[in-house]
Amino acid sequence: MAMSIGALVLLAVVAAISLAVMARQMRLWYFMRHFPGPKAYPLIGCAYLFERDPRAFFKSLKRFALDIAFEHPDTKTMVMWVGPVPVIASGCTSDIETILSSSKQLDKGLFYQMLRPWLGDGLLLSKGRKWHSRRKLLTPSFHFAVLNSFIDIFNEKAKVFTDRLDGLAGSKPVSIFPLVTCCTLDIICGTAMGIDVGAQEGNNREYVQAIIEMCDLLQERQKYPWLWPDIIYHRLPNGKKFKRHLDIVHHLTKSVIDERLAEKRAQSLKTTQDIANNNEDLNNNNKMANGITSSDDVTFNGSMNGKRKMAFLDLLLELHEDDKTFSIDDVREEVDTFMFEGHDTTAAAITWALFMIGHHPEVQRKIHEELDEVFCGDHERPVTSEDVTKLQYLGCVIKETLRLYPSVPIIGRQLEEDTILSGHFVPKGTPFVIGIFMLHRDPETFQDPETFNPDNFLPENAEGRNPFAYLPFSAGPRNCIGQKFALIEEKVVLATVLRKLCFKSLQSTDDVTPIGEIILRPYEDILMEVSQRPWNQSTPKSTTIACPVIPLRQKFALIEEKVVLATVLRKLCFKSLQSIDDVTPIGEIILRPYEDILMEVSQRPWNQSTPKSTTIGSERYVSHVWCLQGVSDYRVNQTYMFDRDPRGMYPMYGAFKVYPIIGSTYMFDSRDPRGMYPMYGAFKAYPIIGSTTYMFDRDPRGMYPMYGAFKAYPIIGSTYMFDRDPRGMYPMYGAFKAYPIIGSTYMFDRDPRGMYPMYGAFKAYPIIGSTYMFDRDPRAFFLTMKRMALEQAWSSPVLRSRVLWLGPVPLVTVAGSKDVEAILSSSKQLQKGFMYRFLKPWLGNGLLLSKGKIWQHRRKLLTPSFHFSVLNSFTDVFNEKAKILADKMEGLVGTEDVDIFPLITNCTLDIICATAMGIDIGAQEGNNTEYVNAIVEMSDVIQERQKYPWFWFDPIYNLLPGGRKHKRYLEILHGMTNSVIQDRLEEKRRLNQNGSKTNGVISDGSVNKKRKMAFLDLLLELHEDDKTFSIDDVREEVDTFMFEGHDTTSAAISWALFMIGHHPEVQQKIHEELDEVFGDDRDRDVTSDDIAKLRYLGYVIKETLRLYPSVPMIARQLEEDATLSGNHVPRGTIVLISIYFLQRSFDQFADPDEFNPDNFLPENIERRDPFAYIPFSAGPRNCIGQKFAVIEEKVILSTILRKFRVRSLQSADDVTPIGNLILRPYDTIPMEISPR
Repeated sequence: MAMSIGALVLLAVVAAISLAVMARQMRLWYFMRHFPGPKAYPLIGCAYLFERDPRAFFKSLKRFALDIAFEHPDTKTMVMWVGPVPVIASGCTSDIETILSSSKQLDKGLFYQMLRPWLGDGLLLSKGRKWHSRRKLLTPSFHFAVLNSFIDIFNEKAKVFTDRLDGLAGSKPVSIFPLVTCCTLDIICGTAMGIDVGAQEGNNREYVQAIIEMCDLLQERQKYPWLWPDIIYHRLPNGKKFKRHLDIVHHLTKSVIDERLAEKRAQSLKTTQDIANNNEDLNNNNKMANGITSSDDVTFNGSMNGKRKMAFLDLLLELHEDDKTFSIDDVREEVDTFMFEGHDTTAAAITWALFMIGHHPEVQRKIHEELDEVFCGDHERPVTSEDVTKLQYLGCVIKETLRLYPSVPIIGRQLEEDTILSGHFVPKGTPFVIGIFMLHRDPETFQDPETFNPDNFLPENAEGRNPFAYLPFSAGPRNCIGQKFALIEEKVVLATVLRKLCFKSLQSTDDVTPIGEIILRPYEDILMEVSQRPWNQSTPKSTTIACPVIPLRQKFALIEEKVVLATVLRKLCFKSLQSIDDVTPIGEIILRPYEDILMEVSQRPWNQSTPKSTTIGSERYVSHVWCLQGVSDYRVNQTYMFDRDPRGMYPMYGAFKVYPIIGSTYMFDSRDPRGMYPMYGAFKAYPIIGSTTYMFDRDPRGMYPMYGAFKAYPIIGSTYMFDRDPRGMYPMYGAFKAYPIIGSTYMFDRDPRGMYPMYGAFKAYPIIGSTYMFDRDPRAFFLTMKRMALEQAWSSPVLRSRVLWLGPVPLVTVAGSKDVEAILSSSKQLQKGFMYRFLKPWLGNGLLLSKGKIWQHRRKLLTPSFHFSVLNSFTDVFNEKAKILADKMEGLVGTEDVDIFPLITNCTLDIICATAMGIDIGAQEGNNTEYVNAIVEMSDVIQERQKYPWFWFDPIYNLLPGGRKHKRYLEILHGMTNSVIQDRLEEKRRLNQNGSKTNGVISDGSVNKKRKMAFLDLLLELHEDDKTFSIDDVREEVDTFMFEGHDTTSAAISWALFMIGHHPEVQQKIHEELDEVFGDDRDRDVTSDDIAKLRYLGYVIKETLRLYPSVPMIARQLEEDATLSGNHVPRGTIVLISIYFLQRSFDQFADPDEFNPDNFLPENIERRDPFAYIPFSAGPRNCIGQKFAVIEEKVILSTILRKFRVRSLQSADDVTPIGNLILRPYDTIPMEISPR
């Protein structure tokens, strides 16, 4: 009975709630029935019409608006049901004015609440009294005087942006939006937070990507009502992704605020100490304490008392100090709001402006004319606030761009009181949306609304227009507080760019789809052709003369120069006797010629009417007498720079921060613990304590606060977390949700990446890891590895590490020189790693695979065998086999499509067999093909086994076809080595019986015929001297030498010929060097002296090994914990060093994918990190045979290229490298061979 009553009560409650909801919905429907709109269904409303594709979504909104306008021409207000919520969308200026001009309709509404986790109660989202208080508090921070102080930052970043575009001028189409985005991000970070994130230099791309991704996720969430409840959304993949991006954005803001607060505290402490130490000057010190609140608030700009204006964050922190109700959380919210509203909005506006300018040459020409008039043809000087005011036409262009492409295409309010719209009652609480994109294209307001016409904003055309018909920055009490900031920034950036460059849009407006998310961004790349302005076609003379304001000094100079030149040239003719290149200008205070300027002077031929007055008016003449106007602009007034720039008179190259008298020496003391290298960035440092103690009590991880820290407490630090984190001591990387007993194991069927989420990983599965991606085709496998590296470089350009799971084993892949140095330079990280164990059946404990004391003993034992004198003894073998190769190639002259790789492979196999084992196998004559094939096939089989974990277990693998093939090849290889060793032992026994000594040569049994000692002979002598070095050890080292010294050199020589055949200019230089060293002799042997002289050929080999390293990847298994990319990596982890991608780094090589032997000129090597180029590895475990390889390659290439020219018949894209153990071409390398 009790149960029945309870059920009835519950049923009654549910029924009452349902009736209340239905009554509310019926009431809403009743009021909304008057407004037209698309068909809606219960619960989902119109959501069924919303495409997930953002392009289609925005097009559908435009289509709805156009359909309503067509069907109901008398109304511009419609209703759209988003789930159970009716949304009023209006393009009616009277309705818009009713809402926006009201001092009561200020609530942003439901859809903006999804921004709250990001922006909190910042100015964009706050409401009521809080918004009024914030707006009043922040308005002075956007005063025109404050905004003008930011112009220096605008100019600085715009200059970087222009230089980047200038470097791309004339090249392939430029995708403009990412470049503009990085520029505006640099600006907003500089003005909002006072930091330089270096986005234009490729830094902090993670932050940029996080903002873009969050906008996409928010737009997605707004469209679908089932994603609105937090309890559901935060458990979905997109909700987790949103939280991850949110952490990135908040972390940057919080870290900057914390740093700035620490600076203020330190400055305050310093000021207090100064006051105590200077009682006599108490008043002055007080003034300083009041005037300088942070060490970052003051810098010198040329005068002793120069100050730079504070960033927005500094202003907020001052407000926080003055008004404690304005908390640090409030500061963070406002900074995040300013970052959000001021970054992507201006990036979109500038991008669309350049796109439209590139479509309208006549508009671009007018802009150039205005710029020339305002800047007097000077395309380098910074833009000033006066210039911004004068750029009226550019302002019209920006306004017209914002009309067609408003940065924020849709804004909203939630009605706080009942309202009448379009003559109909709308109840309180209804969301109201303004489609600015469609409002700005109203034909009643704008003639030809789809046409780009800056004249729409000429004063005579704007007069009389309804102010609520154009709302790029909203309107009314809640308009955008930063609109002046945005317009000044856009003017400065566009003026800086367009003074130097011209733009041409390569797509029509129909081909570029705007997507109306939170910001109106282009969906496709906006491709533009960038070119330098044709200065000789502009009007330089008139622009100089027509400058609105000419300084008195400049007027004097111009008059003087005109009088002198006119007096002289009326009577005389001049002829310059030196070329422009022969006269050197020296840039002292005045730009003077270093040499005498010699001229021939003659009287004018008065009987002729100045037939060829080229002397008088030529550019050459003007060059010889100099342009004194330009000189006068660089007179003594520039010497103020010399005491600030220790590099003399070249500040344009950039300098460390300098001060009067002391220059940059302030950096050398205890304020910068790294001495004289602040350009790499430094943790905040203070006198005496440096960067140390002030950080240590706040960060349990020592001196690395930049990585972010979990909450720490005295004594226990962060250890309170360890019982909740199944990953032990790595909470700083973020933890997955853990439960008692099972920890995070519930996830292992979904994420086998365990403790390496910080690097990011490709999708992995239990047992197999990421191996499902590895195609058995070695071409596809290598392309997959390249794609992974490129995706990592894009997603995180600073963190060049990533986790790749081979089954249950994580590989941390690194391609950054600092991480590589950390591993390879260590005397403790010497273990090769488990992936190499698949070579052990073949190579045993040879030098490549041995570890610990065995490796150290072997390395010490074998090093003398690779002494330069020993290597030179092998030159005869190199010459002999290289000549056979040259003869083979001579027989192929005139043959089409000669595949060079097999020829080189047989040559290097002959060489390695002769030098390693002292035998002639005649591979170039077609002998011993079984042995050659076994080596090549063995590499393929081992690579295949490494990729797939189900092949790792010997009992299983040996039963499979691959295992049986491996066993067969192994028997062939070991059989050859063992038979040669036995023959050599028998030979030594015979020699010992006869009492013969080798003395570097050994008789081979025939009369008067001797051969050089091979590597095997040296090993057998070591065996005789040290019985711990057994015959098995000898065999292992010979096999290792055969493996490492055969295919590696054949690949290097083949790739070198392939690249030489693509670059005739390189081939020509090689031929010139060979002719200089060898003269006309095409047949003599190469000597060790010749090898030393072949410097350019050496550069070519090094550049080949940079682009095509013979061993594309090497690995270490960590023997102790390491720090890579700032993250802890535990002992036992395998680190994979991708040499192929390391050596194509933009940080270290200009045009890294281009073949350029000059990369290895001494002056270019000096500036390079030595661990950025490691074709033979580096550190204690580098390749012992690298000198052997380089000598062999020089001998073979010089022998071939003395006789022949080579031409590659395929492009580099058509020849696919396969990254097996050795980087070999998958297909043939067809070449054309011709005699020189």
